[in-house]
Amino acid sequence: MSPSLSAADLRAVRMSAQLLGDAQADDVCAVATRLGGVQAQSAADARLAVRARTSGLTAGDVDRATRREADRRAHVGHAGHAAGAR
Repeated sequence: MSPSLSAADLRAVRMSAQLLGDAQADDVCAVATRLGGVQAQSAADARLAVRARTSGLTAGDVDRATRREADRRAHVGHAGHAAGAR
């Protein structure tokens, strides 16, 4: 017989899985790693989604982290393109 969860327990498990419970991530990278990404219609919505899952981050912290990641991807993409063109 499989264990059953009450509706409240199931909600708690789902909230925890989404980092919306008591356990939150320390930084933007931890949120993206845990969730596999964040879907949002705008940058402001993405910041809110990340900040809701962390403790102590500001909108500026999230912006800096995403800019660093975009810069890293652009650099890797450029290097890969240049290598493939040879």
